[in-house]
Amino acid sequence: MEVFVRNLQQEATEKQVRQYFRPILAELGINVFHCQKPRNKGYAKITLLDPRSGQRFLDIHGQLIPGSQGFRTVKKKLYHMTRPLNCSLSNTAPDEYILKSLDREKTERFQAKRSHAPTASVISEKQSRRIFDFNILYCGGMDYVGSDLAFVPYYGKARSGRLVFGRHFVLVDFSTSVVASLAQQMEIPYSSIQSLIMGYPDIVSWNMKMSQQAPFHVQMSELNSRLNSIKFQKYPFELKFYLQKLAQNGYLAPHKVLQVMRGIGKTFLNADLSALADAVYKLFGQIPFPGAETEGSEISLLTLQDLLANNYSKVIREKEYSKGLSITEYEQIAMIYKATVTPVGIYLYGPEPEIKNRVLRKYSDYTNFFLQVTFADEDGEPLRYERTTSLSSVYHERFKAVLEGNITIAGRPYEVTGKMRSKNRAGFLSGN
Repeated sequence: MEVFVRNLQQEATEKQVRQYFRPILAELGINVFHCQKPRNKGYAKITLLDPRSGQRFLDIHGQLIPGSQGFRTVKKKLYHMTRPLNCSLSNTAPDEYILKSLDREKTERFQAKRSHAPTASVISEKQSRRIFDFNILYCGGMDYVGSDLAFVPYYGKARSGRLVFGRHFVLVDFSTSVVASLAQQMEIPYSSIQSLIMGYPDIVSWNMKMSQQAPFHVQMSELNSRLNSIKFQKYPFELKFYLQKLAQNGYLAPHKVLQVMRGIGKTFLNADLSALADAVYKLFGQIPFPGAETEGSEISLLTLQDLLANNYSKVIREKEYSKGLSITEYEQIAMIYKATVTPVGIYLYGPEPEIKNRVLRKYSDYTNFFLQVTFADEDGEPLRYERTTSLSSVYHERFKAVLEGNITIAGRPYEVTGKMRSKNRAGFLSGN
């Protein structure tokens, strides 16, 4: 059974929601469940293995009628972060793989209870299947050499450590190579992993080619120079923003975006530039993630050029169709470009509709020169205090450097105009 939970705080994390429901479900004898809370959404899904247990939960905490009137009829009301929760039966069936995972977890719990305490040899054998040593660490991206999948390292360092596969995330532990008091770890949630290529049972390996290319920052510097060149000055900022986003957000390698830009210069000489920007925007939902499940031909330069040409034709047809339609524009709404600054990257989003504040109302003719910036962790969640973790380098070096400097997008530098401390946001204004 799947229970749908509404009216959660959008900022609430999946971990917080899971910890909130754990004791509530435990009172009903439910110790095995799966919680899924999308980022920046006000709802969550809780999957339960036994429908009868789920029905007992809904009999006590369920809400049949939506709204405040229905909430009054709930036998035992639930509140999370001061907000009343609406729990009801989901209109979709639970995922079969989640149910299989829950069934396995329940079996393992039962077996562990029967055997009371496993012997040291059993624990060691079980842990050995989850822990792998490494001597060198690479960070990079996937690309193709011809039709063959290749790994492009942007950063590499000979450093020993352990890779631990836990229940909810992969832990990269460098404690074996540094002083214990300066232990460094990195957690990678399974929800953020697009694909994982496994090797032999005893080791995790990526058995593929390694393609040597210029470092990522060098490729991005070349891309920014091209976007800011005289040849590209005639193109609107919106188009250049999307092209930089393709590389900066990891949709395509920067050198491949440069190839797409050369194709744009040759193919779309007399094109409608606004329609061309919309055509590039459509690529974000069409480009597959390079990996073992994706053929090299799916993101080849020829395929990308064909997609762009088809998108452009579709946008032109949509514009012709919409000429006879009346479209309402609201003066209090502005389309704002956005960026998220994390400890190791800057990611671009938008433009998205935002209600105008005093600054945007004052400069309503120049709203496209504003950039809304959010400071967050790598998973998009707010950085939270942890007693055993020092974040001084993140706050006082990384984030402070951005606030005191600028963010440059397609040759347009943005500087700080104001801050919203409660939401970890800062408003940036371009000087151009």
